[in-house]
Amino acid sequence: ANDKVVADKGKLALQRGPVMYCAEWPDNKNGHVLSLMFDPKNQVKASYNPSLLNGIDFLSTSADLTWRDMQGTVQADSSREAGLVPYYSWCNRGPGEMMVWLPVEKSSAHPLPAPTIATLSKVTADKMTNALKAVNDQWVPDSSNDTGVLYYHWWPDSNRWAWIQYDFSKPETVSSSKVYWFDDRPYGGCRIPDTWELQYLDKGAWKPVKAEMAYKTTRNAWDSMRFQPVNTSAMRLCVKLNKKYSSGVYEWAVE
Repeated sequence: ANDKVVADKGKLALQRGPVMYCAEWPDNKNGHVLSLMFDPKNQVKASYNPSLLNGIDFLSTSADLTWRDMQGTVQADSSREAGLVPYYSWCNRGPGEMMVWLPVEKSSAHPLPAPTIATLSKVTADKMTNALKAVNDQWVPDSSNDTGVLYYHWWPDSNRWAWIQYDFSKPETVSSSKVYWFDDRPYGGCRIPDTWELQYLDKGAWKPVKAEMAYKTTRNAWDSMRFQPVNTSAMRLCVKLNKKYSSGVYEWAVE
């Protein structure tokens, strides 16, 4: 891709004759596609499969899986088999990951998240959507209106309290948290919220944490909170939506 196309920098696409190809989840191990990194030198083989997608030329190659370690460094494993189908044929085998522009550098891949409290948690919210998976994927935006990064939102809801919940994989002692808000001004319907609050589950009841600093809402930056340590199995991020605007979240971390 041309380096001037920021979203595709450090990526390539595969074309065979007039047909563009894409990597789709059913053809790749564990459904991981966005986390793959391809080597332009790897051999690509084409084979006709009459029983797949009404008959297609399937492309086979290899790619590395990328992930973040606990220090936040992007790592990559040894090559694994990777498959691609014609772009016109995707989205016929259920919902999942797909990409046309394939990363050839670690900086352009979407690595799997490190195994933190947040990423190992079950995520729920008062408004359940598929976008909820964005809040713990460790993909940090460049700004509060970075449309190249997944985010969760409550639009068109406004003027109410909303929440996102983490049910931990096991009881944890936590004492800090941070959140990165989605705000699509000037034309969109989401803004940073009026305020927010952290709650923890204590013997079946939700209680506010004892904050050691003031809650702030900031655009284009993390908002952090330190609080007295609590041992709990679940936490909630409670958000007061603006009277006129909704809000959203790119990322919510708990430590």
